[in-house]
Amino acid sequence: MLDCRHELDESVGYLAEYWRDDPGLADDDLDRSLEEVNPHAFHEESALRQKLEEEYLRYHRELRAQHHAIPDPGWRSAYVEEIYELGYRTLLGD
Repeated sequence: MLDCRHELDESVGYLAEYWRDDPGLADDDLDRSLEEVNPHAFHEESALRQKLEEEYLRYHRELRAQHHAIPDPGWRSAYVEEIYELGYRTLLGD
């Protein structure tokens, strides 16, 4: 679960900032979203993020089924807020 969270955090970082590190970007592109600038990269990142979110939910269900506490339960809320702030949807809530 922790590795999955780490990868989801990396995805948020990429969507928020890292993609702007591409030296081939024009200055005008820096004020636009990844979806507008590079739809192919955006769709790849979205597919990866969806797979990771589904994996996270599987871990969550397994822990609940075994009556174990979810480690750092506030992480999920923070992640959801970051994704929504960027203008994207998530399987982890609203």
